[in-house]
Amino acid sequence: MFFATGKDIPGFENLRSDDQAMIMEKISIVDDDFIVKKIKTHSNNGDDTVVNEELQDKLTVQSKAFDAYRNDLKDLTKNEIQALLKENDLDLPSSREVCIDNLADCMAFGVPQKCPECKIGQIILDDFNYRCTGDVTPWTQCHYTTKEPDKDLFKVPESLRNHDIFKNYKSNIIQRIFSIKPSQATDVDLPDSANPYRGISYPLKNIQFFLYGKLKTPKEDLKRNILKLGGLVVSKLTDTTAAVVTTKEELDKNSTMIQAIQNKDIEVIDETYFDLINTENGTVLDSLRLIEEQNIASWGSDLFKRIPKNVLDGKVEPKSGNMYQSSSKHIEKNSVKRPDHTFQ
Repeated sequence: MFFATGKDIPGFENLRSDDQAMIMEKISIVDDDFIVKKIKTHSNNGDDTVVNEELQDKLTVQSKAFDAYRNDLKDLTKNEIQALLKENDLDLPSSREVCIDNLADCMAFGVPQKCPECKIGQIILDDFNYRCTGDVTPWTQCHYTTKEPDKDLFKVPESLRNHDIFKNYKSNIIQRIFSIKPSQATDVDLPDSANPYRGISYPLKNIQFFLYGKLKTPKEDLKRNILKLGGLVVSKLTDTTAAVVTTKEELDKNSTMIQAIQNKDIEVIDETYFDLINTENGTVLDSLRLIEEQNIASWGSDLFKRIPKNVLDGKVEPKSGNMYQSSSKHIEKNSVKRPDHTFQ
C-alpha cells in the first residue's frame, strides 16, 4: 500500500501537469488505521464500491508512474539497457519488450532480490504478484510468488547518470499494489446477498493473452481491463495462448517475435477486439469465436483444440502463475523450429 502524497511517487516529476494535478487530488496522507479498516470492510451498504474505487485510483496512479519510466526507457540503446541490467544484477530477458517492462518496474518500485527459495532465480513482475524465474532442480521450475519481495535500490551506472532520463531520478523502494485476482473473486462460493461480484460476467475467464509492441492504450490499463473480464495476460508465448494483442503496423514489421507468433500459429487481434465483447451475457466460447473472427493475421490454428477443456467449459484450469500446468496434453506440438527471441 502507498502511504504518502502523490508527489512522492517515483516518476511524478516526469508526468504532464494535468496528470500531476490528478495524482495530488487522488492521493493525500491519511491515517493508516483508517485505510486498514476501510479495506477490511465488507458489507451490503455500498462500502465495497468505495474500497474498489480507492484501489482503482491507486492502480491508475501507479500505472502512470510505471508508463512514464517505460516510455523513457524505450529511447535507450541496446548497450545502455544492458548496462542497466548489469549494474542491477538482472538477467537478460527474452525480448526488448519484457526487458523494458522489468526495468520500468525496478525504477519505480525497487529491484527485487534473488528468490529466497531457490536462491538463484530472479524475481520479476507478474499480473497479480511477483514470481521467480529460476529452477529448483534441472527438471523442476521454482514456483515461488510474493506480493512483497525484499528489494534493493535501483542503481544507475556512472556512464548513464548524465542521461536525460536519470538526471533528476531518485531511487526508492515502494510496495506495489496489485489487482484482485479474478479467480479469487469468481470462485468463492458466497450467498448472493454477501457476494460483491454477483451479476458480473467474466467472458474472458482464464483466456490467455500476450501483449506485444506499441499499443494505443497503455499496457497496464489494457491488462487491467482484461483482468476485470476474467482474462489472463502472460509474459511469454505458450502453445495455449489464445491470442496476441498488437497492431497491424507491428504485424507488418515481421519482427523476430512476429515470426515466433506465426510459427506457433497463434491468432493476432488488435485492441478493438475488447470493445466487441459482450460484457453482460458473453461466454468464454463467444469470446474465442470472436478472436477467430477478428484475427488480423494470415495464420491461426483451431482455438477450440488448442485451449484446455476446462477453460472452454468456463472452469478453473490448474495454473502456475498465469501459465497452465498441463497445457501440453491439450495441444499438438508445432513442428516448426522456434526462432531465437533475444532482442535486437
